[in-house]
Amino acid sequence: MERARSSRQYVSKAALVLCALVAGLVLPSAAHARLVFPAPQPLSPVGEGASDPAVAVDPQDRATVAWLRFGGGQLRIESARVGADGVPGEVNTLLSVAQDRLFGPQVALGPDGGATVVWERDTEIFKKSDCSAGAFSTCVQAVRIDPGGAPGPVMTLARFDTPERDPDIVGATKGPQVAVDSQGRATVAWASTDYEAGTLGVIQSVRLEADGSPEPVQTLSVDPAANPSLAIDPEDRVTVVWDRARRIEAVRLGADGTPGTVQTLFKRGANADPQVAVDRRGRATVV
Repeated sequence: MERARSSRQYVSKAALVLCALVAGLVLPSAAHARLVFPAPQPLSPVGEGASDPAVAVDPQDRATVAWLRFGGGQLRIESARVGADGVPGEVNTLLSVAQDRLFGPQVALGPDGGATVVWERDTEIFKKSDCSAGAFSTCVQAVRIDPGGAPGPVMTLARFDTPERDPDIVGATKGPQVAVDSQGRATVAWASTDYEAGTLGVIQSVRLEADGSPEPVQTLSVDPAANPSLAIDPEDRVTVVWDRARRIEAVRLGADGTPGTVQTLFKRGANADPQVAVDRRGRATVV
């Protein structure tokens, strides 16, 4: 019964995403005109649990949607491209696992329409997978989807150790975040933990070149930090924000990927989970 409810919730979410895209295409030019929403279209199979959709739109008005889906004993990261005419294309399975848990798929699109999808993968205690090399149990993974919609191989960007999660106790987990610059380079940021070493979390990032090759991983914060968010300005500079010990902190990475000095934006009261956006003049707004 619970699975059926999850599926219905997902179809509703996916339909809303799709409607928003199509409405943007058919919206009359007059600023005061009424929005027109066509009938929703499901993107995933009805009757199987799907959740956590993410969407981004490219310069050709095509949307790429990614989500989680459980079916047939497998947990999957799936994606589909919705054309500028609102018609969804083929669903691609980016990853399918039987035992590991997957968190927070996110998607970002480059200027050529290529997409980068990222997520966090957690191997359960006492079990092994290609993610849990050595003492590590968690990894950050990504797939690049070319402008034609064909997905590439799964890339593991980082591995680290985390305590065993119980979603009923700790709630939802925020996965890695991603943004793509004008040259098609994707910057991915996440919170990395080392449970045995007592590290609660540091913010790390990596930049993927346009061909998908990763640069070295950089550590941006000190412990304990969580909940990164990032945005890229027209000069390809990346602003990353996060929370640490009830403070909101930020750093800017130059167009060459070099991080500047970390700044504390706010430290009064209890603050968490900041979000950031950047305007055409490179000014960042953090909330």
